[in-house]
Amino acid sequence: MAFNFLLSGSYMRPHTHPSEEKVEEITILEGKIAVIFFDDKGNVTQTTILEIPGSKSIRVPAFTWHTYVILSDKATTYETMNGVYDPKTWKDFARWAPKEDAPESATYLKELKERFGRSFNQ
Repeated sequence: MAFNFLLSGSYMRPHTHPSEEKVEEITILEGKIAVIFFDDKGNVTQTTILEIPGSKSIRVPAFTWHTYVILSDKATTYETMNGVYDPKTWKDFARWAPKEDAPESATYLKELKERFGRSFNQ
């Protein structure tokens, strides 16, 4: 379990948790986020907004590509996950998305925020 304190410019590279028991639950405690799901090629398949009031949590199945985008100035989430933590096997990062420290990550995040910020009336 973990608390995440995130600012609007935070970027989390899309990833999956590659083991059947690794089901993640994300709960919003403050702010507004878009949880975005992708197919294996990086196409968006589903988006869910978490905010209070509104939808407060979501379950992310194992083997599901996902990320989230902060749609408020700041957000706090609480995450839980089943399984034993091993940093070598905990998550696989999407090859079709930029690394968190890559220069193009800012552009990728901006595109996601513009797409989902407008769609959901930030």
